[in-house]
Amino acid sequence: MKQVIVLAAILPLLLVFVVQFTLQEQNSQIKIGIANDVYAAAEQARQDGCFTAGNIIRLKAQLASRAGTEESEIRITADGVPKYRVNSYNENERIHYKVEVPIKRAMAGNRFFGIRDEENMGVFVIENDVASERLRP
Repeated sequence: MKQVIVLAAILPLLLVFVVQFTLQEQNSQIKIGIANDVYAAAEQARQDGCFTAGNIIRLKAQLASRAGTEESEIRITADGVPKYRVNSYNENERIHYKVEVPIKRAMAGNRFFGIRDEENMGVFVIENDVASERLRP
């Protein structure tokens, strides 16, 4: 009888680890997809010389559907003024962008450990610079 009571007490705790591994893999796949979408948008911005409004809207829609969040929760800070390709290195001609996507459900069994659903989230941030490929008119 003691063993049944101990099993009943320990089993939920051990199941959390199995579920956490699965959730971690799922979140990892979401992050890889987000990184691919941002990379594709950055390559398009490289050709355009900046992040255009259409590029940002399209990226937000892709990220929202991939991460299961609303477009209003995704923050994209990017250069909207065209930069041009130059023959020598110039820091001012690089396109800077920062993308912040909230990842909900960072921890499995959060209520079991006393963590509220509002606190059980993280933000995946990608920040980088790319060189512009747009030629001067």
